[in-house]
Amino acid sequence: MIEQANSSQAKIINNLCARVKSKQEKDFIRNLYGEVTADDLSSVNHSHLLNAAASMMKTFANHTPKSCKVNIFRASEESEVAVLEVLTDDVPFIIDSISNELKSQSCDIHLIVHPTIGVERDKKGNFVKFDQKAPKESIIQYHVSNW
Repeated sequence: MIEQANSSQAKIINNLCARVKSKQEKDFIRNLYGEVTADDLSSVNHSHLLNAAASMMKTFANHTPKSCKVNIFRASEESEVAVLEVLTDDVPFIIDSISNELKSQSCDIHLIVHPTIGVERDKKGNFVKFDQKAPKESIIQYHVSNW
């Protein structure tokens, strides 16, 4: 059963990757959604996932340590769902803190994406490559409605 779920997840991620051109975009999608279950990925329109990945990739392109970037946008013009993006250093309790605040604002949370990834950056904070030995960054997406 687990292998079948992983196979379904891989199919979804491969489908998303087939819709982008560059290796960097494909690598980013695999890192962003690689820990999300097939059921969770299936619960969101795949065009929304691609739009969210493209937006997060722009946010992710440059980041300096001890800083936080926040962005919110609609997944598409016709959607009631917004995507809240947060890029920060890996810190404890960040998901609990953001989730509690969104709930206190009566937002409905449909999906949380939260990979913690080792990222090598140059001195100006520009992305160089994914590296498990590099400092960890939290890439967070909340897909929410009633915001």
